Amino acid sequence: MLLTVRVSLLIGLFPVCVMAEEELLAGWHDFSAGFRLYLLEGSAKVADQSSSGVEGRLWGGDGTRDTWGSNDGTYGPRELVGSRSSDGAMSLRTDRPFLKFSITNNGAESLALGRVVFDFASVSNRAPQNFRLLYDGGDLEVADGTPIEAWNSVLNGLGTVSNYEDVEVSLASLNDRNLAPGESATFNFVPDTATNNVQAMGIDNVAILGEAFDELRVVTYNMHGGAGAVNAGSVSENLTAFRDDFLQGEDVLCLQEVDLGDVWETVQTVFADYPYRFQTINTTTRFSGFLAFLNQQTSVAILSKYPFVDTHSNLVNTDPSIDRWERHGQHVQIEVGGEVVHIFNYHNTFDPEDGGTSSEVAGMERFRAYVLDRLGPDALTESGRVLVMGDFNVNGALVNQLLPDLVDSATDWVDHVGSMSRFTTSGVYSTLAADISDHDAVWAQLDLEAPSPLMSLWDVLPNEAGRTAITMSAREGEDLNGVSYYFANRDFPDGSHDSGWQSSSVYTDIGLEVATAYSYTVQMRDQSENLNEGELSRLVTALTDDGDALSNEWELLHFGNLRETSGTVGEDNDGDRWSDFNEWVAGTNPVNGNSRFDTWTAVNEAGGLELRWNVVEGRNYRVWSSDDLSGEWLLEADGELEGAYPLSVEDSMMFYRVEVSL
Repeated sequence: MLLTVRVSLLIGLFPVCVMAEEELLAGWHDFSAGFRLYLLEGSAKVADQSSSGVEGRLWGGDGTRDTWGSNDGTYGPRELVGSRSSDGAMSLRTDRPFLKFSITNNGAESLALGRVVFDFASVSNRAPQNFRLLYDGGDLEVADGTPIEAWNSVLNGLGTVSNYEDVEVSLASLNDRNLAPGESATFNFVPDTATNNVQAMGIDNVAILGEAFDELRVVTYNMHGGAGAVNAGSVSENLTAFRDDFLQGEDVLCLQEVDLGDVWETVQTVFADYPYRFQTINTTTRFSGFLAFLNQQTSVAILSKYPFVDTHSNLVNTDPSIDRWERHGQHVQIEVGGEVVHIFNYHNTFDPEDGGTSSEVAGMERFRAYVLDRLGPDALTESGRVLVMGDFNVNGALVNQLLPDLVDSATDWVDHVGSMSRFTTSGVYSTLAADISDHDAVWAQLDLEAPSPLMSLWDVLPNEAGRTAITMSAREGEDLNGVSYYFANRDFPDGSHDSGWQSSSVYTDIGLEVATAYSYTVQMRDQSENLNEGELSRLVTALTDDGDALSNEWELLHFGNLRETSGTVGEDNDGDRWSDFNEWVAGTNPVNGNSRFDTWTAVNEAGGLELRWNVVEGRNYRVWSSDDLSGEWLLEADGELEGAYPLSVEDSMMFYRVEVSL
């Protein structure tokens, strides 16, 4: 039998692109109110459409042209305007070389800016031939004037009223695209190169697209029993003012001086959208015995939109003088992004009789001991998901001395939010100036969520890329702060064959041993300051190639490794006079001498004579014939034959052969 090899290999790689769901944040499309309007920032046009809590403004160029306009009914290529009418456009000229538009986040959640879309028409061949889009300035951590995109030779021949050319620009090139609450960003169209400086091009249907994303937002507030700074206003009025005039969608409220009875009932009513509540009572210990009824009570409380995984409180300290208030510490656990966040709330000792801060410092030292007792000795020396909040009755400098390992903190006088993770942003609510408390409230916002999906997934499993390399890719993750990937070769504990954290989801490990198995995992983390890590992928093993013609899978199936045979001439592991290479082609077992490619003749059910052979899935067979072994061979049959071919008994003598190939 003559055996031949015919192997074809086709590999297709299809990149996976994961895009977040974007919405229109601010858009401008109606410029029909008059001629040459919105020239200056002071008279800017407010966005025609905007998301809740978003303010958009547009101005510049040579103002409006109320009789112009695009009639395609979309911002850029596909975001619907709602009307196909040509309702004016902005004009852009080289003698007034700017058209600016801004977005301000007045909402409670941060915004991730994704794209700018717009339509344009050159109107005249004397209009600007080129223009650019720049980041003009604002609160993004991006240099003012940073170029985003440029368009050259834009004379598209479109008239004043027409289906303007659609443009879509990604903002992914900017190092920072996230607008925290209260922040703004301004962008600028800048034209150049016109044969007539006063000839305008038209810009219409401008919009900024993006999405809101929710980070953990917390606040600490000594509410002074709800009595106001000078005991002014009712508890309900003061708490309602705090909720409506200051809060920006906080997830967790840490409160101090929460009096019992009607005050606590009012707190629960005003903050009804915080269904998870944990209250701990502090009592004065000045009186005992039959006078104990004279002792007073107040409380500390934690209100949350997240369910509590666990709650705990403990007496941390007792004031050494006057009313001798108890000072309980609170500890709640919530789950954010699949991991627990520890939040501590504490109203520290206040001792006006010690002539300094020794009692307050002692109270903070005991509070630190409570935190460490709850979380372990390294809780405040290793970065992690720990927040300490409250009225500490010491200033920020002392807090930094007493809790020196805090990664980030926000402070106003004696009120503090400290964290073992970085804040995205933080600040102070001026509740004292508003006369609703004798303290200001301090808030902070943190990104504590790892990329999605939490467990990293493989896109292309690790596979050989030659004799000394293995290549692989992860399924791309989603995170509004960007995603990094870490590919680990688990057979090198020193990390010498790991990728390190990289922005690419593809990795090729080089410099490996030939015909050797290696195991890999991949992990994702975000690119926020907290570098939130997701879970490891499943472990996958791959082998480098041995460089021979044999299938690695076939070698592993029969030999358990890639080193037993190389498929060269003369290698015959089972001694059946069929080489290992030929056994691979035929699909037989190279370590079983009774397994080989055989042919024979047999009589079929109809009484006819057949040529038969062993059939192996995935092989092609050819039957050849010749009446003279020294003459020409004729092809009788070809393809995935069933292992039988009918023979003619009329021939006095005929020779047959069967070829098998891959």
